[in-house]
Amino acid sequence: MQAVKFENDLYQDIVQEDFLDSYRNLTYKAVMALKWISTYCSQASYILKTDDDMIVNTFTLLKHLKFLDSYQMKQNNSIFCQIYESVSVFRNKNIKWYLSEKEYPPKKFPPFCSGSAFILTNDLAKTIYNMSLYVPFLWIDDVYITGLVAQAVNVTFNQLKSLYTLKDDLVYRRFTALQSFYSAMFGHLSNSLSIKRKIWQHILTMHTHSNSEQYKAMTLDANKN
Repeated sequence: MQAVKFENDLYQDIVQEDFLDSYRNLTYKAVMALKWISTYCSQASYILKTDDDMIVNTFTLLKHLKFLDSYQMKQNNSIFCQIYESVSVFRNKNIKWYLSEKEYPPKKFPPFCSGSAFILTNDLAKTIYNMSLYVPFLWIDDVYITGLVAQAVNVTFNQLKSLYTLKDDLVYRRFTALQSFYSAMFGHLSNSLSIKRKIWQHILTMHTHSNSEQYKAMTLDANKN
């Protein structure tokens, strides 16, 4: 607790609520975040939620969001993500996300987002937070927030599946190849911090030189191959 207090005194970057920080309480953490965002971040246009084992090409992300804004494609009450549909509820007790029929009676989940990363329009923070006070709790946070509560407020889903790379062995290749660099937004890397750093350095280099004549020539050559 003293370490948390020291961190907060030094950086003022701790947001804390009164619950045990555990895997089965991730839903409480997600709801807490939406509550905080709706109170303190009303000036933001979009909200990104992502996990700490993800690498995010923020330049591709910003390019995509600016595209939505410039072509007036932004909609309120919208989620942008990799959407899962018609997913059966996990009834096998050996599976990490096992749910008993008592916990969750339906056989299938409503459409929901990959919890690895998703983008909300800012109006949804308050809308989802308020509705979460009435939708029965479910400890699988991505299903609860982007599935059950999102369904209750009639969210518009926007599929971004092509921008995700969730297989570790493909992330480095996709984030560093010229052909796929600007279609690689979210990548899952579970273990290697050193690879994340290499990818991030490559992202910075690619962004810095993206307008150079040499880069344009390399891109043309890559697209021919």
